[in-house]
Amino acid sequence: MDASVAVPAISQRMYANHPCPFPHPGYDRHRPSVWVAEGLVGYLTDKSCSDLLSAVHSAVTPSSVLLMTCPPPPAAREQAAAQGRKLHHTTFEEPESTLARVTTCGWQAELACATALATGDEVQPGALNGYKIGIIQATKASLEVG
Repeated sequence: MDASVAVPAISQRMYANHPCPFPHPGYDRHRPSVWVAEGLVGYLTDKSCSDLLSAVHSAVTPSSVLLMTCPPPPAAREQAAAQGRKLHHTTFEEPESTLARVTTCGWQAELACATALATGDEVQPGALNGYKIGIIQATKASLEVG
């Protein structure tokens, strides 16, 4: 991993002994793979998120897939504050903004889901509800033969 990429302290242990960000001995970068970033990008800075998305895009073969959840939108931060709670995310943005970030990093992506969280009896008291949760599905395009 590039030393200029800010890695959260909890993750620094993972990278301390691995100069490559994808060191798993069974990983074959010449075969399509699936990457899952569930609940991650909201804890990264904008730059760290973009760096990670670009690094994964550079490391994978065409037809590889990235599935990720979007960070919470600004409304979630405001709702938490109104309830006297603090969300510990670094990034807050609408799913459409996260989608734009993913495509800027080279992925062919779509917002696979952007639904409102449930409201009503099934939600625990104090839970954040009513804002959109985004799930992005992205694919590295196949090489074009020209």
